[in-house]
Amino acid sequence: MNYWQRLRLFTATACLYYGFRPPSNKHIRHMEDRLSGLDYHEFTRQFEDAGGKWLQIDQGAFPTYDGIHMGYKTAIHFSRYLAWRMRDKA
Repeated sequence: MNYWQRLRLFTATACLYYGFRPPSNKHIRHMEDRLSGLDYHEFTRQFEDAGGKWLQIDQGAFPTYDGIHMGYKTAIHFSRYLAWRMRDKA
């Protein structure tokens, strides 16, 4: 059973699955895109087609100190933002 089949199975049993791309700066995102080969648009489409709920995250709204890691206060703000987005998508 592949990932998409498993996700369909789980969402059919009333489990909610949320996905998002963690905030990072544009240099980190570019490097991840280049090195991973992952097409986020296609992944997002397949995730939603399988029953998952994709959360669009404003990549510039959550500053990082090294391109990917947030400070304490930003992480708290991001956690609250995620909860709000999940509630909005439920």
